[in-house]
Amino acid sequence: MSNPFLYVWDGTEHGIPQSMNDAVSMLQKLEAITPTQPSRSLLAFAQRVQDIVRFDRHLASAVTLPYMSLGEQALHHRYPVMALEQPSASERQFLPLLVKIVEVARVFGMVILDDNRGMVFLPSGKILPPIMQDWWIGALDYLEEAQGFNHLQEYKDYIEPLATAIIAKHPDYTKGERFTYNRNIFGAYVRKTAIGSQCFGFNYTQNKYGYAISSIANSWGGEGYEAP
Repeated sequence: MSNPFLYVWDGTEHGIPQSMNDAVSMLQKLEAITPTQPSRSLLAFAQRVQDIVRFDRHLASAVTLPYMSLGEQALHHRYPVMALEQPSASERQFLPLLVKIVEVARVFGMVILDDNRGMVFLPSGKILPPIMQDWWIGALDYLEEAQGFNHLQEYKDYIEPLATAIIAKHPDYTKGERFTYNRNIFGAYVRKTAIGSQCFGFNYTQNKYGYAISSIANSWGGEGYEAP
């Protein structure tokens, strides 16, 4: 059994549907048209999607693979409609790419009929049927909230300059070693005193809930920790 498809056509050349039923009817008519060269806008759309999946490292490989040669395939396409088979991936994985495909479609005046979600994306930004507009807004909100880091090192690279800026208020501390173990990265800041060394550090960690940061203080040399 095949996966669902995104059906894409040039709205400027072949028309804009006014309802979901209208979109299905237009698709059926376009699929019955004698083979012809796709519009330049459709070719440009396919090439842009190909560029995105090849170079956007934030997209999961499970969803980009089917579109890696889309632009090249479009050059040999002979129908006014392109059928983009949706990958066997979770909604959470595919949604970021779907948003980008819809954005590109708007730029090039494409209509997209999504037979999986039962909706149509128009070049104007409108969605058919109108009741699906709320679903799409919710999906965009979810993506915005879920937008985060791909791995612990990326999280550390983002947070550490902020942590360093705090420590910089105490110039007697110097940046110490970085230790990585399991799903933790510990970054230390050390200052020397007459009675020993004092360490203040940040522990960057990843767990099933996401990413977190905690602070750790310690001292050695026979005396307790003294806050800077």
